[in-house]
Amino acid sequence: MSIELSPCKNYQLAFEYLDGRRSGVSLNTLTFNNKKIENRFFEHKLLWDDQSRFLAIEEFQDGKTPFSTPSLVTLIDLKKQRSCSVAKVAGYIHFVKFDNLYLYFEKRTHSPFTEGYLHHVRLAEVLEKGEWISL
Repeated sequence: MSIELSPCKNYQLAFEYLDGRRSGVSLNTLTFNNKKIENRFFEHKLLWDDQSRFLAIEEFQDGKTPFSTPSLVTLIDLKKQRSCSVAKVAGYIHFVKFDNLYLYFEKRTHSPFTEGYLHHVRLAEVLEKGEWISL
């Protein structure tokens, strides 16, 4: 099990490794502040925003890794304890940064180590129109 603390130290994530793939991708369950997120699977790849309110993480649909089904760019609102899928990506995801308006990530189609195509998601739009689910 691997533990990650938010920059503000108020939130704790625990990744429990389930399986690894030859492509370098690992399949994990996720526990948020001692509450397991049931029936969802994640890569141990994440990005916190500066205020520790948002967490971007790669989620696998149905426990399957990239190229078997698209991965999801999932945004977790830690303050409200909810999550929302903001993009589907066929391939690998590399998180770049948060700023006050956007989450930036790269879609990498060939390998996790090649340069990809930069995408962004407008945070205000996700907060207003996103399909949020409770954690």
